[in-house]
Amino acid sequence: MKPGYAWKTIKFYERETIGERIAKARAFYKMTVGDLAELAHLSKSVIHHIEHGQDFRVSTLFVLCRALDIAPDQLMRGCFKE
Repeated sequence: MKPGYAWKTIKFYERETIGERIAKARAFYKMTVGDLAELAHLSKSVIHHIEHGQDFRVSTLFVLCRALDIAPDQLMRGCFKE
């Protein structure tokens, strides 16, 4: 096994999970990708890529949480307010 292999695998899994939870939060609030992109001042393709597991910055996570009106820890737990 290469050094750092397990870390990279875990990192990819967590990014994917966060993207999936962003998609679930967006759906929970009945928002389209375009709606979220507009609120977060990001492009629709950026939202799409994040929701499908691509790399993104922590600062982008905070921007998305602010646009969804949820705290990052709520996103991590999957607890969304109605």
